[in-house]
Amino acid sequence: MSIWRTVPTRAETKAATRQAILDAAAEVFAAEGFGGASVRRIAQVAGHTTGALFAHFPTKEAVFLALLEDRYDRKLSAVTETLAQGGLSGLSDRFSHLGQLEPDEDLLATEFWLYAARRPEVSQRLSDVQARLRSGVAVLVSANVPGLSAVDAERVATAILAIGDGLGTQARLHPAAVDPHLFGDCVRAVVAGLTDRRETRASPSRR
Repeated sequence: MSIWRTVPTRAETKAATRQAILDAAAEVFAAEGFGGASVRRIAQVAGHTTGALFAHFPTKEAVFLALLEDRYDRKLSAVTETLAQGGLSGLSDRFSHLGQLEPDEDLLATEFWLYAARRPEVSQRLSDVQARLRSGVAVLVSANVPGLSAVDAERVATAILAIGDGLGTQARLHPAAVDPHLFGDCVRAVVAGLTDRRETRASPSRR
């Protein structure tokens, strides 16, 4: 056994501190909401000073946006794996139990959306973060639906996110009203509608 210990590099230490802050932020935001959470409490849970937090994130909004990006990246990785294994049907199965998926994140996202909607500079940053997720989903849709144009893939991605958000809200308020397979049915209907429209335009004489 080696007597030498590996000393983390400065970059590794910085990355570990940043991740600890994000993990703490997820816990504090979930418990207290965006409005109720404080940077002091987040830093405390992370085991760091507020100075360390501000060295990575200039504001509480920046912490939340970074956390949102982190969760979106994880979602994209999970969706990529799901599509690779089962295509769009597999994706439908993944969302078949909407009420059990990340039960606090939809509330936090809605709360932050309301906060950002009244602050144009924050709203733009939130829009940029969500655009990354939408573009990532569009790439996955293009890879799994042959012949779909880039524009239509973007439209499907927008619909997927909107349907997921909407059904997630309905499932939280009225669980019995959301059929477990409704999300998949809606996504397939959107894709089928775009495919049919493309075929119709390609055959003008079709009635």
